[in-house]
Amino acid sequence: MSSISSMTGYAQGASKLSPDAVIELKSVNSRFLDINCKMPNGFEKYEAAIQKSIRSKLSRGRVEVLFKREVDKPTSAGVNFNSSLFNSSLDLVVSQLSLKGLEPKEQVKLVASVLLERKEFLSFEQTDSISLISEQAVLEALENALVSLIAMRKTEGANL
Repeated sequence: MSSISSMTGYAQGASKLSPDAVIELKSVNSRFLDINCKMPNGFEKYEAAIQKSIRSKLSRGRVEVLFKREVDKPTSAGVNFNSSLFNSSLDLVVSQLSLKGLEPKEQVKLVASVLLERKEFLSFEQTDSISLISEQAVLEALENALVSLIAMRKTEGANL
């Protein structure tokens, strides 16, 4: 006699390849297998592979797949500072202030802060953490979550 499995369960799995990639699975009773994926922008391309993996392991239940990123902030890849353009612009502004009879030393901090707001002088190259997470990492997190979900469903089924 095969053991009964519950269709209700919850599990979470992470990837060793990319620890910030976390898959959360919730399942409830349903006659057929119904998979609902909630993916952040940029990850919709993995939905077919996720559904295929779930279908290979489960046959019934309504399964909600939630992809979460533990690190949701952009990671800075570099800072670009155009010092020659900044210095020449600052020198030009200081000389114009002197010509007008204003004391440039009092204005330098203000002028410098205004100049630094311009992307011609200071810019940041950013790589969103999404692009750093591979399909392999997403599927590894899913596999870990599925193993936990199936174990939980079996445990609950044994208590029925």
